[in-house]
Amino acid sequence: MLVLESMAAIVNLMEPLVDFAPAGTTSPGGVKQLDFTKFDGRLAQAWTFDQSTLTYTFNLRHNVVGCTGNKFTADDVLYTYARAKSVSGVLGPLGWFMLNTGGVAGFDTSVLKADAIKTLGDEVTKVDDYTVKIKVSSQRRLFFPVLTDFFTYIWDSKVMKAHATPSDPWSHAWAADNNAPSFGPYCLQKWTKGSDFVAQANPNYYRGKAAINTIDFRTVPEDANRIAALQSGAAQIVQSLTPKENEFLRTAGKGVKVNGIVGNQYLFLGVPWNIKPFDNVLLRQALAYAVPYDQILSVAYVGQAHKWEGTVPSSYIGFYKTPTQYNLDLAKAGQLLAQAGYPGGKGLDPNQLQLSYVAERQGTLSPVATLIQASFKNLGLNLQLNPLPQAQFSDRVYAKHDVPMFLDDQDKPDLVTGEYALGPFMTTTGPGNYTKYSNPVIDNLVTQIYNETDAAKQQQELNQAQEILMQAPNWIPIAESATQWGLRSNVTGITWHPEDQLRWYDLKLTG
Repeated sequence: MLVLESMAAIVNLMEPLVDFAPAGTTSPGGVKQLDFTKFDGRLAQAWTFDQSTLTYTFNLRHNVVGCTGNKFTADDVLYTYARAKSVSGVLGPLGWFMLNTGGVAGFDTSVLKADAIKTLGDEVTKVDDYTVKIKVSSQRRLFFPVLTDFFTYIWDSKVMKAHATPSDPWSHAWAADNNAPSFGPYCLQKWTKGSDFVAQANPNYYRGKAAINTIDFRTVPEDANRIAALQSGAAQIVQSLTPKENEFLRTAGKGVKVNGIVGNQYLFLGVPWNIKPFDNVLLRQALAYAVPYDQILSVAYVGQAHKWEGTVPSSYIGFYKTPTQYNLDLAKAGQLLAQAGYPGGKGLDPNQLQLSYVAERQGTLSPVATLIQASFKNLGLNLQLNPLPQAQFSDRVYAKHDVPMFLDDQDKPDLVTGEYALGPFMTTTGPGNYTKYSNPVIDNLVTQIYNETDAAKQQQELNQAQEILMQAPNWIPIAESATQWGLRSNVTGITWHPEDQLRWYDLKLTG
């Protein structure tokens, strides 16, 4: 998992080929919104698509100057795509995965074989210094969202090549410890890993110099210290607070406000299929009917969330409110528990009645876990709460898959379509399939959805897949919570992007 400072750096120091267009609307919580169906050019200023050859032609922007004075050209695009296809380092595989998801030709799984040729072929070619062609294996709705994702942002190839070594030809080690050279609105001035970094506005940025000249992004682990810094004016923006802390800031006095939007932050109860008897669908349904949804929303989230009514974020293209829904119904839960063969919880191994969650997230998740524990007890299920340090949670849930039940509010699909919310998380080989779910029907449906060009048919297939996943719940969806920022009252321009990172270029200080 990338640390917060890395994501914040990438989206502000680097630049994409395209980005989502502004929607011209603002959320009830004061956050500017994007139109996920429309795209503005960034380093690419125009493009066309040839259906007969499945090829996009991108006309690149002229006179774009990076932080070192290098001018952007097609060579930087080819370098970025070649680096991704190398499937090397940390970001290489992630770049490859995104371009594979977008359907870029040559970025299929064959490159993962040990003896595979991982060099860029004719799938991405330079026509001239300001024109590139990108071939796709199929025309996917995901192609342009992929180009907005920070794993496909464009590197300054001259700087990167200057730091290459025989053992590290793609400069992974240098970039990880020093910089993310590109053509973005900010330039790195100072970076203390794990602590803070300082960025200065790029004076040559092609969209005009940013309104705020200097950004000091600091890691402050203690929530109370972040709140105090905001209240005193030492900080202008704070993030990653609990719902109750954000509620406190709303009434904290003059000079402070909270902006928020329900985007793609969600909470679900994960129940792995590979741990028996949780492969019993009736047992899973019983658990789903025993979750105290309304209490969780009002007590743990203090009204800053709503019930999640599907397996795709409701803000995403392709979301479907499924006919199958779970609400707290202890009588029905008890009946299903008995039908599953465990009346009153009898016969269930007490060691499997454990609910794990990230200890560092206790401010939000401990109240949720306690409410679930109390509700399950009404069924004769004596749930043990098992907070785990982040590293241990990641190892056991994401790698070993040996935790019987867990709460997860950290994962989210960065690409804003229903198919991407399903593909990595709900298919047999999906990298985010932490519950070890395997259903050939879903696997085939998701493949069809990825490549479907008929929008109406694609939505029908998405509806079908989402209903299947609710009837035999893979995840038990609980809540969609607001992404929120505590701000000084003179900060404007907060805009929500799917990876939850602010674009500093959008920000302004008034007064």
